[in-house]
Amino acid sequence: MNDQPPGAVVAHDLTRVVAALFALFLGGLGILYLLLVWTFIPALIALIEGILYLVPDDATFARAQGLAYAP
Repeated sequence: MNDQPPGAVVAHDLTRVVAALFALFLGGLGILYLLLVWTFIPALIALIEGILYLVPDDATFARAQGLAYAP
């Protein structure tokens, strides 16, 4: 059974790239990261998160994000 409404299927490659770019460029702006901004830890975490969004295949990424997957 698919819990997604009709039309909820998105272009997974574009979604993955957008998620990775947000993690790379905006991941260091979280409220928790503001406490450690002078240590470059937020930049390192953002880099790791961005890479982790690009590594899994489309089906795994869609499942992790709660999206319907249509190959």
